[in-house]
Amino acid sequence: MKRLAMILAALALLGLVGTAHAGLIVIDNGDTGYSELGVPWANGAESSYPSSIHEFNDDRAYSNTTTDTATWSFTGLDNGPYLVYAHWVEQSNRTTVADYTVSDGGGIYRVNQQLAQTFDLQIRDVNSELHWFQEFCLVNITDGTIDVTLSFADENDGKFAIADAVAVNRIPEPTTGLLLALGVYVLTMLGGRRRR
Repeated sequence: MKRLAMILAALALLGLVGTAHAGLIVIDNGDTGYSELGVPWANGAESSYPSSIHEFNDDRAYSNTTTDTATWSFTGLDNGPYLVYAHWVEQSNRTTVADYTVSDGGGIYRVNQQLAQTFDLQIRDVNSELHWFQEFCLVNITDGTIDVTLSFADENDGKFAIADAVAVNRIPEPTTGLLLALGVYVLTMLGGRRRR
């Protein structure tokens, strides 16, 4: 049991166990890499919500002009597989047809922003508050970039699309992870034998 604990601790230090954030990058509304097209989106602060409602970094952008779009552009990435996530806070005045289009063959993901995102990944913001993000897809990039664009189609009901934070998380190459795990195991076994 002690040997297993040592192996797990070593793997955690290498980022193979105990962290889902080793290759995580988050772009919030207003950050570099975030852009809007169409009528300027409005910005809202968390103070207008009950204390139980939390926007990522205490703010979000919103629009009820259906020709507007918001885009999160991740650049300078290492090529390889990435999981793509988004965060929003649900309210009854949100659009039910928020479409997130992910580049690199990721596809289009329609979400109802009146409902909470699924609890796929928790990320801590600058205020040390944890927020849930919904996973959309796994994409394999070859050009160092991932774009995620939000559009919506509530033509007649005046509902709002919410642009908050989007995240991508680099997935370690399976071969590299297996080799590192094997190396840690061998070193741990050798260390255990030397102590006898």
